[in-house]
Amino acid sequence: MTALSAVNSALYYCELAWIVPLLQENGPGAGAGTLLTVMIGIQVVAMLAVPAVLGEQRDLRVGLALTAALTALGFAALAPMLVGILRDATADFRLAFILLAAAATLTIVPITRLQKAAHS
Repeated sequence: MTALSAVNSALYYCELAWIVPLLQENGPGAGAGTLLTVMIGIQVVAMLAVPAVLGEQRDLRVGLALTAALTALGFAALAPMLVGILRDATADFRLAFILLAAAATLTIVPITRLQKAAHS
């Protein structure tokens, strides 16, 4: 659960920090702010659905406590910095976003396990 929360936070902070510069770099960035707003809106709706997935209030409180602890520790704040370092080293976002996509893909297994545990 802790690792899942950390990856989720890292992905969110990278999105917040780097999507607009990426879009501006690859063409007209006039719609970049709008796209970021839509993406964040989708995430808010998804996070409001978490109680339905977890089932019990107690599980939700545990998840929220872990997320708050990870944010307080600042782990996720390192990910945007690493994306910037990779972008500077490679002159584009490709490698950084491939690694972020891999991290997001790896979260599928723990999410599936959490859903099974919540329903058993």
